[in-house]
Amino acid sequence: MTGLADTGKPPGPLVNPTSLPVYLAGQFSVLYGFWFVAWVAAAITYRPTRDCDPAVTFLWSMSVPVWVVFAVAAVRTPGQPNWPAAAYVTGVILAVHWVAARVTATN
Repeated sequence: MTGLADTGKPPGPLVNPTSLPVYLAGQFSVLYGFWFVAWVAAAITYRPTRDCDPAVTFLWSMSVPVWVVFAVAAVRTPGQPNWPAAAYVTGVILAVHWVAARVTATN
């Protein structure tokens, strides 16, 4: 009787150094580059230790940890670009808020 772990192949490496860059490139392409950069900037700018607005903290908390979980998983296994889609539901709103704040500040 064979189990799920008995595949006849040797175990793969614990960390695949090429998986994370491939994952990041996929995320960059899914969000058309600009929005990925805006989301990363918003995630840094509005991290919970810096912003007291509960709505922004909620958006950050529903986006960044989900994305990080899939980024960590992508270190082990080549990820699919759609994996963190749930993170972008609130992440896009957070990114738009960040862009709007930059546009408003320059006017």
